[in-house]
Amino acid sequence: MNLLTITEKTTTTNHKKSFKPKLLIKLGLLLALIFYPAFNGLHYLGLFISLIGWSVELKKKEHRLNYLLNIPFIKQLSTILIFSTFSLLYATHFDYGIRYWSMIFQALISYIMLYEILDTEKTLMLFHKITLFGSFIISAIALYEYITGITTRRAVSVFSNPNHLATYLLLLAPIALGLATDKNLSNFARGFFLLTSITGFITLILTMTRGAWIGIAIGSIIFAFLKDKRSLILVLIIIIAITSFASEEVITRATSIVSLESNTNRLEIWQGTFDIGYEQPILGQGIGSFRPLYPDYAPKGATKFRHHSHNLLLQTFAELGLVGLSLLFWFVFSLLQGLFQLTKKDTFKNNGLFLGSIFSITALNFHLLFDLTIHHRGIALTTAFLLATIGFFISKIRETEVDVSSN
Repeated sequence: MNLLTITEKTTTTNHKKSFKPKLLIKLGLLLALIFYPAFNGLHYLGLFISLIGWSVELKKKEHRLNYLLNIPFIKQLSTILIFSTFSLLYATHFDYGIRYWSMIFQALISYIMLYEILDTEKTLMLFHKITLFGSFIISAIALYEYITGITTRRAVSVFSNPNHLATYLLLLAPIALGLATDKNLSNFARGFFLLTSITGFITLILTMTRGAWIGIAIGSIIFAFLKDKRSLILVLIIIIAITSFASEEVITRATSIVSLESNTNRLEIWQGTFDIGYEQPILGQGIGSFRPLYPDYAPKGATKFRHHSHNLLLQTFAELGLVGLSLLFWFVFSLLQGLFQLTKKDTFKNNGLFLGSIFSITALNFHLLFDLTIHHRGIALTTAFLLATIGFFISKIRETEVDVSSN
């Protein structure tokens, strides 16, 4: 029996009992995932609907605490939230602290709700198909704007910021590519996913977001290595082709990645962020403190106002100190450990969704060293969706191991 469906028969009765609240969660989260790029109202309405359904569903759990603690990565993420809550007590600016704390809280609850309803392969694939269709539309809009001259410098589509569009596509285009290579899917489905991945990657290039480019480049190498080592040659050919046919503006933008002169502003931000953390290295300045404090620490002559530090590690150090940084490393280590264990299972070696998830999470981790668009609530939700997908695979491995040991 397929590993991903091994528990479906045993949970049929439970599904019937909890169908209505789970349906609310599914509908709400789909609304939130699909509409946040352009319709914030529907995004938050979706989150509200899903929260109502999840509240009802949670009450039905006989051992609610045990249930929550058994969710993959929940201990690490909850500890980060708890410490962030504690940091509000000494945060330099409580109002900013509450704002950024609420982002972490919202992302954690979204992850738990997504994990709750992504309990079968059918539901998981449905969510990805609908979400990827939305990403295809958004990429198509960006390409139309670029071709017709509406947008001539950086693709933005329905987003207000090209960096947000880049992170959005960085999370989803690799998933589409992974599914396009999955031979277990129909030719029609693979064709749709291939088209979605191609439009997504082209649009991502046109965003001119260098951190996303670095993340995708490294992620594609990992993806090719896991899929088929011979695919590394194809990756090299694609890079050469992009270099050969890309516009002069794209080439100039790409070469600026290794130019210190072109990255002076970014280096200044990093220096100021480090200085903020250095003042309180153990506990940091408190959640949300970077934005109001940075003007006092910005190097002489540098731009005073910055939304974020363009580096997740440095901003974590500035706001939560070495303690927060250690908790973040704990989470990343647990995530990598879970992914490594899955790669050793034969069932997942050719699973397109799993390989695409590895591609996405790799690209995101490197991208966050140069940008911090994960602070965007919608992008945080899509990241939670990616994490819940990985959690789905890990939970199926756990259930299989329990079934084997009980026999």
